[in-house]
Amino acid sequence: MKRILNLCAAGALALVALAPCSAHAAGTQGSAANAKILNVVTVTYYDATGSNVHQAATSTSVLVALKPTQLTATVVNPFPNVDSGTTTTSLIALTSNANGPDTYKATWASSTQYLVTPTGITGTILTDVTGGSSTSYTSGADLALGATSIVSVQPAAGGSQVINIPAGSLNGIVPGSVVVINDTSYKVTATSAGTQAGYTQTGVSTTTGTATAEVLGSITITTDTHGSNVAPSLAGSLAGMIVGERKYLQLQDTAVVSSNTNNGVDTVSIVTDTKTGGYATSALNDTATFFFVSVSIEKTVANVTSPGASGGKPGEVLEYTVTVRNASSGNAGKVSIADAVPSYTTLVSGPGAYGTGTGNLTPSASDKFAVVSDGTNSVDITLNPSDSESQTVVVGYGGTQNNAAVAGTPITFFLGSGSSSTLGGTVAASKTYTIKYQVKIN
Repeated sequence: MKRILNLCAAGALALVALAPCSAHAAGTQGSAANAKILNVVTVTYYDATGSNVHQAATSTSVLVALKPTQLTATVVNPFPNVDSGTTTTSLIALTSNANGPDTYKATWASSTQYLVTPTGITGTILTDVTGGSSTSYTSGADLALGATSIVSVQPAAGGSQVINIPAGSLNGIVPGSVVVINDTSYKVTATSAGTQAGYTQTGVSTTTGTATAEVLGSITITTDTHGSNVAPSLAGSLAGMIVGERKYLQLQDTAVVSSNTNNGVDTVSIVTDTKTGGYATSALNDTATFFFVSVSIEKTVANVTSPGASGGKPGEVLEYTVTVRNASSGNAGKVSIADAVPSYTTLVSGPGAYGTGTGNLTPSASDKFAVVSDGTNSVDITLNPSDSESQTVVVGYGGTQNNAAVAGTPITFFLGSGSSSTLGGTVAASKTYTIKYQVKIN
């Protein structure tokens, strides 16, 4: 015979609703998404004898849902000013303020002046300031960031600290992630998902079930040496505080200045939002300045045998001065000078210091024929272009074709820091170089 228990006829009836097994996941604003709210309810009753006690229990559970919110976007390293044609790099920290994992997007647009368009902005997502893992990123693409919340913290020890979080709510945070707690960044070294609470009886139940206690998850943090650079020492009541993942948007901008009198400017406007929209941040502007480069050259001649003379007689010595000026804001690279021994003359060279030689038609390759100066340092230049002129501070190199000194012989000079006997170097902004050499009128 099937027995039907009529609770209304029972001698005594007691209903007990147990508190949620995850009391910290009480649905407050800071409760971590995917934290499990488990509620077990038990009924206790006696049969007609009044002496036999019985119980039945059942449970319900829900997971805390994501509460979308705006990212925090901060320029960590703004675009440094660079020369035209080179690349400048900006770094922007993107930090989650949500209670769980969400997909975001970062978009950018340029406003340019005095630049050859289009400018080439490329994006990369970095997990760490120093790089970590990197992923190419295009404007408006998906960007995943994790987040969770604190249940409690364990005492800091040895430069690390363990944060207890709701079981099952790592939410994309992994070892190597950078997380932000109360505006301070930390590096994650280890994680544990924990075990969520459970109960075997659900729905309509006439018996009791078996409970599984929650084992909290954990995140171990240490100093983010390239971020806040603070050792973790969290203490006090921090339940519900958000632990938001941080990633970095690296933007690289390459552009060429179209003006020879104005620096080029590219103002980049960055806006972040959730993928589905509705949580856009105010525009964050970062300006890249590209220096224009303009180099002038001037050549003068003077009669050193008869100072002040407007011309020269056969046998007299003329001195040429070539002045190279970089009066612009940018650095000029690979600077070289092409000249030639003038008609009706012979290049003056000799084994001694510049200015002590003669107009020898058959000079030695090691003879010195010119002097190059950057205004502070100078170096004598030999006829042999392959010679490595001794210079503590590199000023320049040079030589003549085939080590010759006769009229029409090509002369080449390589100027600037980093120059060599085959390649010009850098003439910095506002820098002036001079080259002097002498010839004897045939």
